[in-house]
Amino acid sequence: MKSTPKKSIDILFKLDIAKINNHLPRQFKTLDTLLKEDKPSVLTKDGTKFIFNKNELAELKSQLPEEFHSQLRLPFLFIRRTDLGKSIFVLNGGKLENLVARKLIDLIDDPINQYKIFNLDLPKYFYWADLRAFRKKFKTLFTIGFSAGASTI
Repeated sequence: MKSTPKKSIDILFKLDIAKINNHLPRQFKTLDTLLKEDKPSVLTKDGTKFIFNKNELAELKSQLPEEFHSQLRLPFLFIRRTDLGKSIFVLNGGKLENLVARKLIDLIDDPINQYKIFNLDLPKYFYWADLRAFRKKFKTLFTIGFSAGASTI
């Protein structure tokens, strides 16, 4: 198969994105699991540890109904998608993670247990201002990855 300059550039670009994202988690853990650990952490792609602040985990626990402690997977992973526009992020995770992330930065007013999570259809898009608000409250519960498109995540 003959390689074209475009294919070569695409391959190099994907390798660069992968290298930039070495800090991303290799695994996710539930809130319950992290709260049981002396030093709550998950492994990253490069083999280092992503460490959570226990006080932030406790604060999250206090804001989340107990039924969700064993379902919510952390850290929240926001992917910056340059193909969607300037400063647009997509949350990697399910409906529960999306709902909780929105609740934590006051994009949702009602208590979480009032929502029918599996019937809920919230956008997965977040903006730079949303991430700043998240960082102001919770510095260790999330991380940011980078992508030029859905195929490079």
